[in-house]
Amino acid sequence: MAYILTDGSNVKALNPWDVDANPEAWTWLSNAPERDIDNLFYKVAASFRAVNKRAIAAANVPFQILKGEAVVNDSTTWDAKATPFLPKPKELIKRISLSMTFQNKAYLLRGKNVGNVTKSLNFLVPTTIREVTDPATGLFSHFERVLNGRIVKYQIDDPDFIHIWLLDHTTELLPSKHTAVDAIFNSTGSIYFADLFIKNFYERGGVKPTVLALKGAIFNEKKEDIERGWSRFLRNLSRF
Repeated sequence: MAYILTDGSNVKALNPWDVDANPEAWTWLSNAPERDIDNLFYKVAASFRAVNKRAIAAANVPFQILKGEAVVNDSTTWDAKATPFLPKPKELIKRISLSMTFQNKAYLLRGKNVGNVTKSLNFLVPTTIREVTDPATGLFSHFERVLNGRIVKYQIDDPDFIHIWLLDHTTELLPSKHTAVDAIFNSTGSIYFADLFIKNFYERGGVKPTVLALKGAIFNEKKEDIERGWSRFLRNLSRF
């Protein structure tokens, strides 16, 4: 049996076994495709504001940089010359907060000169870092990052490679998969797709999507006649 989806303006043949066309109909055990909802935080004003307010709040928490017990720099009277390796600390903290919100992990790489003096503190995109565990013991082994086609390894105790992880009751070694942004996205998806549905619904004249099931072998000419007749009926109905 052939299935055709029509909404008054478009017609599409349906194949429920087409994985690429119907990803929402499948349960993925591994290597799931990227979801549109993962990019929705900047498309819905409420979620964008919530995520950024969280980061801005973290960046505005008072802090000090100490050398022993002596205060080298203070967030309330920040002097960039006192810590040249950290010219914009609030911007860095904001990015770390965003990274934790989305991934439950954040990575920094310390830049230094030949005298081992810190020259910079560089933020690394968390999705470029892979946490490697030993398949025999299950224990954490090292970090890997691909740079210009080559793999760079960092040990967990490397003082130049800083990692910040958020674990919970579901994890033992690696960052939790349950992120703060997941909770935000539950509402984000509802808002986004509700707005998208309303927009599309009225763009096509307020016609509900309709599935036509045609039994047996249907020639293209016959199929097109049915599609045209049904579309005319829906358009007249919407005008009425």
